[in-house]
Amino acid sequence: MDHYGALIPIISDLKEGSEIYLSPICLTKGYYARTQSGDDLTPEDFGSSLRKLKREGKVKYFRRTSLNRKILFNRAIESGVRICETSKPEKLYNGIITSGEIEIFDKSELPRGLYLGTSKTEYEKHTYREEIALYINIKDKGLVVITGCSHTGIINIIKYGQKLMGIDKIYALIGGFHKEWESSIDIEKVVSFLEDLNPEITCGMHCTGFEFNRIMHRHPSHIMGVIGTEFYL
Repeated sequence: MDHYGALIPIISDLKEGSEIYLSPICLTKGYYARTQSGDDLTPEDFGSSLRKLKREGKVKYFRRTSLNRKILFNRAIESGVRICETSKPEKLYNGIITSGEIEIFDKSELPRGLYLGTSKTEYEKHTYREEIALYINIKDKGLVVITGCSHTGIINIIKYGQKLMGIDKIYALIGGFHKEWESSIDIEKVVSFLEDLNPEITCGMHCTGFEFNRIMHRHPSHIMGVIGTEFYL
């Protein structure tokens, strides 16, 4: 809800014919569960009672996904806004493309111990196939990568953008990097990767976390983004 909730009250202000791109699975998944300490469970483990797994200390919590997703969908239809469901990259304009499903180059970047299910007994490991990033090619400067929450991993998102656009030079990284729960060692690995890319702008917002910003501050591209920050690319 913290990723898309702000769309709901402004949909009625969008022009008729405006488009919202999302993955087809956004409206289909029904439940999610997180294991204790990121421990892995097999899909078969979820065949027993989730409450039993919780009593045994194997599952930290389990919840039904928010019905606000359907509210968003219904309000869009009422307002004449087109919902574009696709898992493929989509060209929005010359040099601007959505990622579609983000390719996973390094599974270690994915959050551990999180599962999605269509029922309380049928679960699969969550790899965030519904997450979408935005890639913009700025002439003579390089690639701008705009992320949502980077659940698929900021390195995976960057590498996929380079592959998709055929551009190695990274000009700017803007968005949530999902590093607020990671150790300094893991964050150091990501910062070193970004330093090698040497972008002009690195602005982690939302779920990026204090520790990432503290370490990334040593690179001249670092910007502490807050609500109202503007970028002229």
